[in-house]
Amino acid sequence: MGQEYTLKTNHNPSYVNKDMVIGAMIGSFFTPIAGTAIGAAIGSYIGKKNQERENAEGKRVSEPSMWNRDTLIGGFVGNVVGGIVAAISFAAITGVTLSAAAAGAPVAATALTIGTVVAAGVAIGSTVAGAYVGSKAGESRQAREYETARQQNVVQELEKNVSPEVAKAVEYAMANDKSKNWGKEISDEREKAAAQGQEIKR
Repeated sequence: MGQEYTLKTNHNPSYVNKDMVIGAMIGSFFTPIAGTAIGAAIGSYIGKKNQERENAEGKRVSEPSMWNRDTLIGGFVGNVVGGIVAAISFAAITGVTLSAAAAGAPVAATALTIGTVVAAGVAIGSTVAGAYVGSKAGESRQAREYETARQQNVVQELEKNVSPEVAKAVEYAMANDKSKNWGKEISDEREKAAAQGQEIKR
């Protein structure tokens, strides 16, 4: 597991946030309507408080992972959308074939079977696809946050151990030259310096 950093944040705290979606998802397992609404309200409040706390104390970030909150949110959204599409598909398939059954064709049981299989496939596929898209988006966000936090950490160390002027110069370079992975480059330079120091001692 990689090093953790504290990321300075500047959120605009809002009741509309990711925790609201997660709260709605958890609440929906209890009762579809009331549970979802109550869960969303609780999650919304918690999310806003978390944003305020992160603005004051910073946000702890670690190396990117495919298992993140966006995976849950993507899966939940995919499940909701998939459920709607599955219901429409089921109604369309069974409606057409049951009309044929009423006209004398013996296809009612087949219609129900096909409709159920298609609806289940759509619902499961949408959930998996939503979770995957959410996971990749979350991983990309985590990577950006991790690199930003690492750069912030470098600037803080330079400010403390070298000088505020050098820290500001490095911060400016990192902000304006995106062609380099500054966090990695500085970490590599530290490791080289440490290795050279060990060699000198020997």
